[in-house]
Amino acid sequence: MFEPGQADDPVKWELSYFRTEAYIDESGLDYYGGESYDATPNASFSHKMSDIIMGGINSGLVLEHFEELPKHISHTWWNVEHSGLGLPMSFVLVFRKPDKN
Repeated sequence: MFEPGQADDPVKWELSYFRTEAYIDESGLDYYGGESYDATPNASFSHKMSDIIMGGINSGLVLEHFEELPKHISHTWWNVEHSGLGLPMSFVLVFRKPDKN
């Protein structure tokens, strides 16, 4: 939802949390390594937390654990993590396939 940036960069809105259309990216930024490279256009989609959780539940899985964390797992959104806004930056979600009885 936010533009990525370094720890001291201001936090700016980029996309709606409820966006359903594809986000086309041509920047070639490595999400984990933080390196730029030449890239062809690629599409990605945002998924609301309710879509992710309900996807597991609707597939017949049992939700065992859900936790949101204030740390991000990439090298891109340092500005959001260090902004003091207190937003969740990652999560742990554990589903279990039910036992057959």
